[in-house]
Amino acid sequence: MKDSSRHELKLFAAESLLSRLMDDEELMRKVLQACLQDLSRNFELLKSSVEAGDESTAGKVAHTLKGSAKNADLRALAAIALEIEEGLKAGDRVGVERRLEDLSTVVRDSIREVERYLTGI
Repeated sequence: MKDSSRHELKLFAAESLLSRLMDDEELMRKVLQACLQDLSRNFELLKSSVEAGDESTAGKVAHTLKGSAKNADLRALAAIALEIEEGLKAGDRVGVERRLEDLSTVVRDSIREVERYLTGI
């Protein structure tokens, strides 16, 4: 499993997301709020699925996290979710568990970054 460091990727590319949304700040706020509602819940579901050995559910949740993160331009989170999804497909339980630790930090930091951004618009 490759290890794309979150330090190489932005946590949140606000300018990119705003551009994709044609500079509509209200739409951006809605997209980000919807994403924030799901991040922690999906992370916990992913973690518990991996711990229970339910690779099918874990793979689906990792895929959902990846998609949500990409939609919100949470680049580091999307990259780690992709690595977890690929690790699950490859049966790399040790690598998946290691990346889950990183994902926990990135989810927390991404939520903080988005919340900081939302208070400024």
